[in-house]
This record gives sequence, structure tokens and C-alpha cells, in this order.
Amino acid sequence: RLFWKHRSWLLEPLIDAEECEARVLELVKAEGSKVCNGKVTDVMVLKAAQGLSTPVGCTGLHVAAVPALLQSTAAPQTFALLINCTSTDVPNHEGLASQYLHLPVPVGDKHRLERSLQRLLAAINDHLPHGPVCIACDTGTNVSACVCVAALVLLFTPEHVFVPVESVGPETVQAAGGTKARIKHCQMYVASSVPNACPDRNLTKQVNRFFLTSATHGAVNFAGAP
Repeated sequence: RLFWKHRSWLLEPLIDAEECEARVLELVKAEGSKVCNGKVTDVMVLKAAQGLSTPVGCTGLHVAAVPALLQSTAAPQTFALLINCTSTDVPNHEGLASQYLHLPVPVGDKHRLERSLQRLLAAINDHLPHGPVCIACDTGTNVSACVCVAALVLLFTPEHVFVPVESVGPETVQAAGGTKARIKHCQMYVASSVPNACPDRNLTKQVNRFFLTSATHGAVNFAGAP
């Protein structure tokens, strides 16, 4: 519809492909859509998630508290994937997301997050190309924030642009360049997007071990979560 309405302006003989693309993005913005990382994200999807989740910048990642999800009346299929990291199931998940992954990560467990990150990151890698991914925990500010940090380190450029990997495994993690500085940068980005984020120290250490152990020793703890 937009193309036919503005085709003369979009296809002016003297403009090149780059200018044409810029005009398309300008039109989309004017029509009430939002452009993130060069991709158009329907504002209706973001509005449906408003109050239900908090977006992590324009990455497509969202964090949420499970109690809020249980009471949600959001539009169907708000997320491409909903990851629930609590022990409480979300029975209305079919109305919230196309896919659902229930993988409890107890805050006090000293190894569960580290052992679960491969599966969590693989799920994000597979589903984020199809729409927003929401990671939910008890508060939406603890486990969720740590998973987002890990996803940013492994699956995003330093400019926070999503670059999917072929598969999530030891070689991928080792190649991610998960240095202390890189992890810290991602932590700061999550904190700037989710001001009330308060990752538990124990969980933060597990994220660090997941990447730094791989970088130092060429191995990573990919034991399956019990």
C-alpha cells in the first residue's frame, strides 16, 4: 500500500538504491512503525507488550515477571518465544507466544544457570529472527537480565545488532570473544534499558564462567541442566 501510494517519489530516476531504501524507512516511520537495527518492528507488537514486559533496547529481547504474565490479557502471539525461568508454569502461554520454553533456574543454585545457558541461547538464536523473545523470571530483573547479557555477548555485535549463529556450542562460545570488558559492556546496556535490573551476584558469576572459562581453557560447561 505504501509503495503504490508513494511510488513516484520512491522511484525517481535520479536516486540510487541507498536513497530509495532511506525513503522507504522514512515512510515506514511516518506510518507509525519503529525501525530497530535496520529491521521494521510493528509498533502494535511493542504496544501489546507494554506493561507486560520491558524491551532491552531495540534487540528484540524482552524481560518480564512471571506474576505479570499470569495476569496478562495481551494480544495473542505477542512473542515468538516465551522463556520461563521460574518453577511456576504459565498456563496462558499459548496466548502470549508462538513457542514456550519452561526451564527453571533457581536463583540460589550455583550452577544451574551456567549449565542451562546453552539451551537458553540456542532457543533465542532460533526464534529471535521470527519475532521478539521474552525471558521471564520471578521479578523480571534477575535471571532474565543475566540471560539477556549472555545473549548479547554471544548473538549480537558490540553495536547490539543481532547476528544469528549456525549453532550454539563450545566453539561458538569460544569465538564470541566474551572478555570481562565485553560482558561488562553488555551488562551496562541491559541496565540502561531495564533500570530496575538487579542481577544476583551468584548468577552474574555463572555468566562470567560460561564465557571466560571457554576463552581461557577452550572448554565450557555444557552439562545438561537437571
